[in-house]
Amino acid sequence: MPSPKPPAHAWHGHSIWCITQATLDLPALLSAWAQWQTDPERPALLHVLAVAACAPTRQDLQNAANAQPKHAALVGELTGQCWGLLPGMHRLRLNGGQVLLTLCVGSPADHAPLLARYPTGPCTPSTAGHPLGERTVTVLGSGIAGAGTARALAERGWQVTVLDAGNTPAAGASGLPVGLVAPHTSPDDSLISRLSRAGVRTMQHAMRTLLQEGTDWGPSGVQERRLPGKTRKGGAPQSWSHELAEAGEAWTCAASPPAPPNALWHAKGAWLRPARLVHALLQHPNIRWQGQANADALRAVDTAQGTAWQVLQQGQVLAQSARVVVACGPGSAALLASATHQANTLPIRPLRGQISWGLMAEVTAPVPTAGMGMGTSRRTGARQAQPQQPGFELADMWPAMPVNGNGSFVHSVPTELGPAWFAGSSFDRVNGQPVVLPADHADNLARLQALLPDMAQALAPVFANGARGWAGVRCSVPDRLPVVGPVAHASESLWVVAAMGSRGLTLALLCGELLAAHWHGEPLPLEAQLAQALDANRFKHLSSASATHQNQHKGQP
Repeated sequence: MPSPKPPAHAWHGHSIWCITQATLDLPALLSAWAQWQTDPERPALLHVLAVAACAPTRQDLQNAANAQPKHAALVGELTGQCWGLLPGMHRLRLNGGQVLLTLCVGSPADHAPLLARYPTGPCTPSTAGHPLGERTVTVLGSGIAGAGTARALAERGWQVTVLDAGNTPAAGASGLPVGLVAPHTSPDDSLISRLSRAGVRTMQHAMRTLLQEGTDWGPSGVQERRLPGKTRKGGAPQSWSHELAEAGEAWTCAASPPAPPNALWHAKGAWLRPARLVHALLQHPNIRWQGQANADALRAVDTAQGTAWQVLQQGQVLAQSARVVVACGPGSAALLASATHQANTLPIRPLRGQISWGLMAEVTAPVPTAGMGMGTSRRTGARQAQPQQPGFELADMWPAMPVNGNGSFVHSVPTELGPAWFAGSSFDRVNGQPVVLPADHADNLARLQALLPDMAQALAPVFANGARGWAGVRCSVPDRLPVVGPVAHASESLWVVAAMGSRGLTLALLCGELLAAHWHGEPLPLEAQLAQALDANRFKHLSSASATHQNQHKGQP
């Protein structure tokens, strides 16, 4: 006789479900997670929104495992995510990212409005927004912002077409050979500092889930050196050295000697080959990528299902979908202008950067004398020579970890030609073309001289003989924050994710998740204040002023 069918769960028939806990209840969280895992009719995404006056400790988690031994594996996975839980909001990605715990650390009263906005039940878009309707979307641009947005939507059931002008994904600025993922710090824990930590946590999950460690990325940590007159003043908040020491040091602490006294150690920093991540993000059955698609205009059309968007190339339709996301870096401004008929829809400006690089095998150094001893400091990011006889090997000069400050330096990155070093990048707001310039090689060497003098001395002959180079063009807006949201003066089915500036590797995936959460009425992956700071409509007054100016001068000679 077949066993009776278990009673239907309230989440059956819903694609995204939220469980809200006014006070974090670990046993209930684990039980719901376990039930979700075994339910064939479970929602695609399970959100748990919980408030904890204090972050759960390892002992709290161990007690939960002892009380529910059958959930020990789940506790182990949760424990691996419970690092750096400073006061504020944290998005912990469990079960491959299908179970999303949004943990708010702090006073329950401070988070009461958030809990009221997302009660236990299905996640549904706001009735004030554009209805989801047909779930087709075209994403313009397959850099890390476009690919991250496409992946977030594909995982929520959207049929995604990604169009790119290049021959391969990551053909633009996201094609840089290597970059660093690291948090920003400031004594007052500013908006960008909190935003960057949310971005690093998002990237950590993506890199560990989708990439091969040691080949595509490395959890190396990053040392930050603060150079007089070159880098901003500041450091981590004082509370990170006192009452929040454990959580704070999981993110950033003072680097140990012989690093400079004001150097910082970012334990969760990493190096990344961005193109590898872009390709991995696009590997989803709901995503179709098309290259050599030189979109030059957007056009809204009426259909039986409502307003749709056509993507055009010289008047020919490349794609039509219910929604469009513009994520093509410097090219975003022109496309948005074609859709809104506003010249200054967003004040996006190009930001060119150049990296200098070379093969480690091509670098030479004086032959050492016998007896040279070496040690390695994890926090200093530098190899430590023991005070024996003078002389050194080249290996003695390579820093043990990536170093950034005014520019950055990374080495031992695997490439098709062999292990390589990389220095840069330059910042050029004048030249908007991705061309390698000799002057920028000289600038990168000067930055390296200030950052790592011994390394610069060893690499000077390489620069003199012609270092290899790579150049790309990013984009930014005046406040140097990304833009995420519906486009002003257009249907709410047209959105933009752009202007990552020099923090694209840290923030792009977070921005894609933010867009997807907005569309589906999910708990946001970051605090409301931070999400509001990224809203594309913060520049609406500029485009309105431009439209007024144009109207006033119509017909004038």
